[in-house]
Amino acid sequence: PSSLEKIIDFFERADFDFVHLDECWERLIGKRANRRCAVFTFDDGYLDNYEFAYPILQRRGIPFTIYVAGKFPDRKMPIWWYALEQLIMERERITINSNGKELSFPCETEQEMHSCYSKVHQRILLAEGMEGYKRLLEEIFLDWDGDLYDRAEASPMSWQTIIDLSKDELV
Repeated sequence: PSSLEKIIDFFERADFDFVHLDECWERLIGKRANRRCAVFTFDDGYLDNYEFAYPILQRRGIPFTIYVAGKFPDRKMPIWWYALEQLIMERERITINSNGKELSFPCETEQEMHSCYSKVHQRILLAEGMEGYKRLLEEIFLDWDGDLYDRAEASPMSWQTIIDLSKDELV
């Protein structure tokens, strides 16, 4: 919350207008005023968007957009990026197969952990198609006892919360 407040304060001091995404687009293509503008967007639909960001933005009258990943509220989307962090903290090494080649990444020191996360994250994002993506996630998390779909640090908003938010003209 304090970081968001500081960002808002920075843009206010720099004399930016806070606008909806549509208005920003209209300004960019020259249909509206030429004043500088800022748009707040949030990805995936995390509950903390509602619990922390929304009260601040609402109090200050600042519009924003939340892009909700469709499977996220139903907990049907693997939240692998948080799970990968946890896995790396628990292991000394992560080994994956990539294009028939075994790749092994040490993760004992903080620097190795960052490097491992970056390399494995990149491999997941570049997986070929949905089947390649699923296969790689299964391989990485094969013997891990955590839950890829229910991570405390990544709680999704419920559909009801999303509906309630959508009624606010700032959203």
